Amino acid sequence: MKIIISISWEGGNLKRSVAGTEEKNDVLVELVPLGKGDGTRIEIISPVKKQFGRLIEESVRDVLNRRGVDDVQVIVKDNKALDFALRARLEAAIDRAGGEHFAS
Repeated sequence: MKIIISISWEGGNLKRSVAGTEEKNDVLVELVPLGKGDGTRIEIISPVKKQFGRLIEESVRDVLNRRGVDDVQVIVKDNKALDFALRARLEAAIDRAGGEHFAS
């Protein structure tokens, strides 16, 4: 099993971070800070993107909005993970990026 933890990279209030694995039924979420005012970009790589891409994006936006995180790029490398796993991995990536300062 390959487990990836956060990668230090200072930029703005958040640093670059990663949470999750590339194992079957899991998801790897990478959070990359962007410049102020650049907005949120979501990239989804998934074998089920055609069927569930919109729902994956909605879950990502929901967590980011609830945590008050913007101006980030979120890269989701999904391997048929369930929604709760995606949300948990994104929460972990936000915390590792310094997002513990954002409301939960």
